[in-house]
Amino acid sequence: MLTECVEEALRRARYELIEDEETPYYGEVLDLPGVWACGPTLEACRQELKDVIEGWILLGVRQSLGIPPLGDGVNRTSAASMCDNAFMPAATAELDATGLNCPMPLLKAKRALNALAPGEQLRVIATDPGSVRDFQVFAEQSGHALLESEENDGRYTYLLRKKD
Repeated sequence: MLTECVEEALRRARYELIEDEETPYYGEVLDLPGVWACGPTLEACRQELKDVIEGWILLGVRQSLGIPPLGDGVNRTSAASMCDNAFMPAATAELDATGLNCPMPLLKAKRALNALAPGEQLRVIATDPGSVRDFQVFAEQSGHALLESEENDGRYTYLLRKKD
């Protein structure tokens, strides 16, 4: 999967010539803030960018941050789309509510959010299909932001940001 993610990121890379005699080629992946490279040739820049992407992904995995989504979030079925949809951004805390039925996933999430500072993020993993509506309504009524909501093989993952 790592290779597919790197290739998908490289497909989204943008290159330009910059005013630098030694490394005039600059490349970046807009979907991955801070990921960029320079090189004396376009191919050297592309290879350096590939190395940066690989290192960035491996560091994120090592630190349990996952791989960020790329692009528009459209649900595709190719292996490369796993980069888009299989991982969510890092959270301050994580709550495993799998196996719990309504209203327990939401109640446990409320308790976990209370322990967080404003602006911190909580990732919730649940298996209750009713949790989709519960978390949407909760976010609207509470003022907390529902940053992402995703379903994959009967597992529902939510990313909430505590209101300021």
